[in-house]
Amino acid sequence: MPEMTNKLYELALGAQSAEEIAGIAEGAGIELAEGEAERLFERLHAKGVQEFADDELDSVAGGACKGDANGSPRGR
Repeated sequence: MPEMTNKLYELALGAQSAEEIAGIAEGAGIELAEGEAERLFERLHAKGVQEFADDELDSVAGGACKGDANGSPRGR
């Protein structure tokens, strides 16, 4: 089942319209509620998605709290 889910996700991600997403769902036997295809399309193709800089990724991954060579936190 995860393989099918991944395939459907890839198809939906490549869709050029909400109608195409609705067709993908229908072909897979999935019934979408009114307006759901539009919401899915908007969510999958949202504008303004940006990549994070390496230092931002380090911060959320614990890099901001890395210690120095002596194990002391930086900046303290």
